[in-house]
Amino acid sequence: IAESAKGKGKRQHVYYRELARIQELQQQYSSSVINYNKAAKLCADSTLARINRNDAARVQLLDPAQQLVYLQANASLLEKSNLPSEQNNNLQLQVLTNAAMNNTSGAIELQRNIVKITPDSLPEKKALQYVQLAELYLKEEKVDSSIAQWESAYQLAVRAGNIELLQKATLRLQTLYRETPRYLFRFRLDILERLVVSLAHLKPPGRVCPPRNKPNAY
Repeated sequence: IAESAKGKGKRQHVYYRELARIQELQQQYSSSVINYNKAAKLCADSTLARINRNDAARVQLLDPAQQLVYLQANASLLEKSNLPSEQNNNLQLQVLTNAAMNNTSGAIELQRNIVKITPDSLPEKKALQYVQLAELYLKEEKVDSSIAQWESAYQLAVRAGNIELLQKATLRLQTLYRETPRYLFRFRLDILERLVVSLAHLKPPGRVCPPRNKPNAY
């Protein structure tokens, strides 16, 4: 996306914003600040320019609580926009920031919103959001809630045909079932059922039957 946006005049701000976001994830904070500010200068839209300036200021801060102020300010600006991908990215950053502040309950509420707005038509992406929610619940020792999210992730992984994610969810559920006495019966019985359903859904190659002999011609 970033490369295709580069050099397209008014759309250059998209390139620099995407580049800044990648650099932030790679902890290249100085470069990220520079490119967020470049994106702000190139934005014709005053709201997007302000969002980029807020992000440039946020990346320079070490205190998660101060970073959250800028993220919440951007969230308010994005409420009036039609930019679902930006809203999603903002929520993801708020989840990480709340988790860094040990505000797990706040992170859970935000992650639940992400799950809610992620369309069912993207089962793999939604499954990954359920996985993140499951792990947050586990930090709060809410095992039942964590299991429920892993089960949702499992079902979506089946729909998506994502074998790697399916295996991850199965192993995680096995561990949680085994370690939780009231789920022990489910561990013993349900895993086999899940495996059968998964194989049926993924349609593995069937048994190859030998070709029938052609009848002799008369």
